[in-house]
Amino acid sequence: MYGPGHPKIRRVAHDVAVYLMNGRGDYWNALTVFRELAKHTWRPADLLLLHGNTVKAAAGVDERHVFGRAWEDARATIKRMGRNQENHAAALVNMAHGALIAGREDWAEIAAMRAREIAVARGETRTLYLAEELLGNAARAKTAPGKSRPLWNPEHDTRAAASLVREVVA
Repeated sequence: MYGPGHPKIRRVAHDVAVYLMNGRGDYWNALTVFRELAKHTWRPADLLLLHGNTVKAAAGVDERHVFGRAWEDARATIKRMGRNQENHAAALVNMAHGALIAGREDWAEIAAMRAREIAVARGETRTLYLAEELLGNAARAKTAPGKSRPLWNPEHDTRAAASLVREVVA
């Protein structure tokens, strides 16, 4: 059982936040958890993935400042880690997805192209597929007559995220 003080509670919290974001479209609660998790020490590869997920969640709730800061944090982490390392392609896929949500098709295209290159080099088939899909989505979004924003509700019930955050910081 995972609880306060468990050595893997932060990883579990991250995975739950990813589920909230990707599985339920609950960017708001996911972002709450990601922002709290960013206050802790992580291995560089895990920190990079956290930054990529924060980019995507922030875009989903139109938190432009958080989106930009997380984007720059991810770029800095990539630079410190070196090229083609663990979680690079996955983080870039999340960044590309976030850029698409934010209406930054140019950024999405660059991140997805780089994710594709890294996924090929590392043999990451699933990530390669996602990068290819995002490249197609970015190309279509560039030519779309009107852009739509994802629906989100700032009045979401944040009790679950708040409880998870309390577990992480306990």
